[in-house]
Amino acid sequence: MTEKQFRWCAVALIVFAAILAYANTFTSDFVWDDASSILLHEDVKNPANVIQLFLKDQHPFGRGQGNFYRPLVSLTFMIEYWLSKPAEAVEGAPAPLQLLSPFLFHVGNTLWHALVAVLMFAFMTQLDAPRFVRLLAPLVYVVHPLHTEAVAYISGRADSMAAAFALAALCAAFSTRSKMPVLWCGLFFACALLSKESAIIFPFVLLLAYVLLKKEAVTTEEAPPRRSLLASLIVSGVLVGVYGALRFTVLNFSEESSSTTTALSQRLLEAGQAFALYLKLIFIPLNLHMERTLNGVPAWLSIAGWISLLLLVLVIGAAYFANKKRIAFGLCFFLLTWFPISGIFPLNAPMAEHWLYLPLIGFTWAFFEILWLLVGKTPLRYPTYAAAYVVVLLLVLATTTRNHDWRDNQTLYLATLRENPDSLRVHFNLAVTYEDLLNNSSGARRQYERVLELHQARKAQADNPAVSGVFYDDEMESHLSLARIYAKENLPDRAQAHFEVLRRLNLTDKNAAILSRTYLEYAQLLVQMGRGEDANKILQEGGERIPALKEQIESVQKSAAAANAASASAPPAGTQPEPQPNATE
Repeated sequence: MTEKQFRWCAVALIVFAAILAYANTFTSDFVWDDASSILLHEDVKNPANVIQLFLKDQHPFGRGQGNFYRPLVSLTFMIEYWLSKPAEAVEGAPAPLQLLSPFLFHVGNTLWHALVAVLMFAFMTQLDAPRFVRLLAPLVYVVHPLHTEAVAYISGRADSMAAAFALAALCAAFSTRSKMPVLWCGLFFACALLSKESAIIFPFVLLLAYVLLKKEAVTTEEAPPRRSLLASLIVSGVLVGVYGALRFTVLNFSEESSSTTTALSQRLLEAGQAFALYLKLIFIPLNLHMERTLNGVPAWLSIAGWISLLLLVLVIGAAYFANKKRIAFGLCFFLLTWFPISGIFPLNAPMAEHWLYLPLIGFTWAFFEILWLLVGKTPLRYPTYAAAYVVVLLLVLATTTRNHDWRDNQTLYLATLRENPDSLRVHFNLAVTYEDLLNNSSGARRQYERVLELHQARKAQADNPAVSGVFYDDEMESHLSLARIYAKENLPDRAQAHFEVLRRLNLTDKNAAILSRTYLEYAQLLVQMGRGEDANKILQEGGERIPALKEQIESVQKSAAAANAASASAPPAGTQPEPQPNATE
């Protein structure tokens, strides 16, 4: 087989493997943050607002506000939203899921993921890697079940887009055919930054490639000139500076940081534990789930993690001095892209499976380079080929199985809770799913009550006494939702108890909206109970505490007055109304 034929066959096989692994996601629903990324995103739904995508956080219309600046991801959602042509609302179907087919969005995720593996193949081809490595490393990468969070989950697309543009920038920097490699490298890197914040690591990857791989191109004659690579480094550094300046000023959408503030010693301990668990998941990708924690993980695992890290560093050194620069680059790429998500720097979670999306590129590359070095020139290469293809098929099976967890919100949340039964936000999201989408009041009630139980348990375990008086957003929402559910179930005393909890909260800018709803809905409950005077007192208190409520209060007060009038005109209890004559008499 000629080199050209091999390349076309390899690309076709990689794309086919990606589609085979993720075809069963094409019928899955929107889940998790897809609501705020797509379904509730007014700018995504309106092509005329395309500029707004570059001026706002990715979730400007969702619950709360984050600090995720990923306009190119939102742009792809806008295109697919337009192509999907939302159907007309169907009476009785849960909105907004009824309005839009997720099919094209899932296909798009799979194609972006396949593109990453194809670009991985292309860059290894530029570096003259053996065919065994060029084919099997991207194949294993593209079907590995660790990527389900980035592919089966529509909003996880940021990982694959950022990785695709970063690899395209690397290919451009090492290109021997492009007349403007620096321009293309800078353009692709800018696109990576506009896809996900973690792409900021790219200049360090490019520097690493320059140091280790500048002599590894297909031939010495075709190797890109050093000044071209240096220029690409300078351009990428300038882009990082501009991006950082914008993100800390006009494109900074959150004044508060959600990162943890644990001690450095604790972070080092957890970084070692997470590293060991990451290595385990790479080789044994079982029990995958979102909301991973390190609760219950033994401290000795941190020692195993740091020893493993040290061994990788030793392998890098040995590969470098043995002139096996591609192996050194692959492992350095793995460690370099792992470092920002290691937990050494404060993060909002100790680990996450999709954080390995970029590091796994380097790890699989280095692994197959080492494997080829060991068996490539021995009779063992043929059984190794066979074994590798069996592994690919097993990984496809594991990925398709894991994809089932992403079918819909209920399935995803229940699957996550089986692995992490104490996840507050998963319990809360499952409660919202039951209440708003599935019309399952009893299920919603159980989950909201579980949220409150978990909050109380965590407050009881906290060292800081001030924590016991703090009320979190999901905690307040759970109280309000339970009050509504109990009111619908004709259990007014229980509903009133939850309203009273919220009523006693100190008013802040953060909880003003939920307190407004509390006063209005509490008053409506009292009106329904025939307690119009009490309803008026609640409304008066609400108006005094929250002046913006006064207009809404007037309409509720009219209802309360009508309830009072009806109560006053009703006959005393135990009396019989005067009989009326029949029309036929």
